Amino acid sequence: MPRRQNECADKIIAGIHSPPIVINYPLTMNGKMKKIFWWLFLAWSALELTVSAARFQSAGIPALPSLIDFVFFTLAAAVILFEAASHVGWRKTWLAFFIVVTVSGAAFRLGAPRLGLACTPTMGLLIADSLPLALPLLWWSLIGGFYLTYHRVLPIFDARVVALLVALSALTVGWLLEPFASRLKHYWLWEQGSAPWLYWLGWLVLAFALARIIPLRGDSKPTGCQKPLTVTLILAVLFGAGGQML
Repeated sequence: MPRRQNECADKIIAGIHSPPIVINYPLTMNGKMKKIFWWLFLAWSALELTVSAARFQSAGIPALPSLIDFVFFTLAAAVILFEAASHVGWRKTWLAFFIVVTVSGAAFRLGAPRLGLACTPTMGLLIADSLPLALPLLWWSLIGGFYLTYHRVLPIFDARVVALLVALSALTVGWLLEPFASRLKHYWLWEQGSAPWLYWLGWLVLAFALARIIPLRGDSKPTGCQKPLTVTLILAVLFGAGGQML
């Protein structure tokens, strides 16, 4: 009996000191969906940029259907959604998404008539015949994407500084978006022919406020900023390249 006890003790000790067994678990559903949306976004971005470049060379090439643009903005928003969830979890991510989409949509819906802005169906689905559904999704992509990027690159900066950088970056993309949206794609039209200064002030103030209140600042910095940064850069390049066609 003591001999058997000694053998069991030797096995336990050997098991403790043996190297750990590494099991490569398959990707979770979130991980799979994250990869799918990422590659779909890259493919859709290549389509959008290719058509924009082709139209720059030849004005006779038709524009993409509005549904294509809507899917593009939806994929960009989905990529940022999964990146945020991997950083702060789905509960805070959905809350941040709801805040950005609701507040930006309400601000645009209330401010557009006062600024002389009228939307068209060329951006995709319209809410209440006045608000393009893709527009709040674009705001989420910009605010969430820039926030995750700056929080990763500048983790020691105060939250107000990060919010200001997010607002200035979003304003820059908005400035690139304006000729692309109003004169090339005709997502919306201005009664006075161009965007008033209050429109740009609204972009800056709203972006700063959203960056301050969304719960995307986790206990640790994000593990990577490549995807959020890539999404925002592709949007900026697409809008900027489209504006050069005018």
